[in-house]
Amino acid sequence: MSMLVETSEDESPTILIVAKFIGELHQGAAKRTELAETPARRLVAECEALLERGQHVALLARLLEQSHVLFTKASSSDAETCLLLMANLVPRLPEKEALEAAHQLCIAVSTDAGPGDQSAPLRLRVLLALFNLMPFNYGRYTVLMRLLQYGTHASLSDSLLAVTKRVDVWVKEWELGMGDVRALYLALANAFRSQQGSREHFSFLIKYLSTFEGTGESIPVAEIRAEAMRAAVEFMASPDVFQCDLLDLGSVQQLQSDPQAGPVFALLGTMLTGKLGDFVAFTKANPGLLERLELSQEGVLTKVRLLSLAALGSESNSGEISYAQVKQTLQVEESEVEQWIVKAIGLKLLEAKMDQLRQVVVFNRCTQRVFGDAQWQELRSKLGAWKSNLGNVCKMVHNTRITMAAQADRS
Repeated sequence: MSMLVETSEDESPTILIVAKFIGELHQGAAKRTELAETPARRLVAECEALLERGQHVALLARLLEQSHVLFTKASSSDAETCLLLMANLVPRLPEKEALEAAHQLCIAVSTDAGPGDQSAPLRLRVLLALFNLMPFNYGRYTVLMRLLQYGTHASLSDSLLAVTKRVDVWVKEWELGMGDVRALYLALANAFRSQQGSREHFSFLIKYLSTFEGTGESIPVAEIRAEAMRAAVEFMASPDVFQCDLLDLGSVQQLQSDPQAGPVFALLGTMLTGKLGDFVAFTKANPGLLERLELSQEGVLTKVRLLSLAALGSESNSGEISYAQVKQTLQVEESEVEQWIVKAIGLKLLEAKMDQLRQVVVFNRCTQRVFGDAQWQELRSKLGAWKSNLGNVCKMVHNTRITMAAQADRS
């Protein structure tokens, strides 16, 4: 049975077409002439009466009571068409009614689904369509929260990537309260939680924790401990995130003396400020810590070696380091030195060239592991020095021109 066949000659309002279609799904193989005697026909009659009285929210609620029929008996395309037609009713309502209708639709679409549910992608598409249809800012926020919760529950985080790109813009446009902003960032972080080392998971955890900075309110340390520790672990696990300012956050600084969280942030600090030798010494002094955090020792060692290489480049005044320094710092064989340099360049951790004749690495740029006050001060000093040097060059050029002009006049 195709919904399109039944709607082509029907002049009833669109929403009643959905009611009739659901009624036919209830009817199944029975003859159409018997439709008037069934509960399905009563559904259509009730919807007609509700529509006539202008009770659109109640009408939508009545149809959504039967949404399970769409997911179990209709084809995917027909179910999606019906649900989208219901969703199109929402933006035509006054704001209060639209919020109630959207809430009902979200619950109906996201109920009784989870990992392995074959209709999960369809349900997510409907929620995304409803989000795009909502004309009210707070309505968009509430639908987005439900969308994220469902996507997380149904293990469809990859389908949510497009949403992440405009979240910061929406936060400003919607003028959300701080509580709603925190809930949104935390929901986004949780949506990508199953992917350890996910750049999105780490990014939104940092944004969530950053909302507690500079507000003047007391930081609920016990409340955010788990998220702060998770952010630290995510950075250590991520194969392609090499900069982390987590330790600069006031909430994290308060947790560094915490018996549970302290060792985690001490480990993170070693990765961000030390080199491989410091990391090895720390893990020997704290046996089993990586295992308790469910971190791969091989993966973390690889990351520490890459960070150590970037640190060597950043600390070099000449912009060059020898292969011997790389070998010693990374604790690798001489034959592996160039492999690690190539790997770091491929990950955009640094820009450098290898001079094989001189056995040195020439650095053009290195990623800073942290970029806090000290790094800003260093950048300010370098810019000041460049400005001074440029001023001296300009002055020298100006004096040279004056001298040359004077010599030309004398000749």
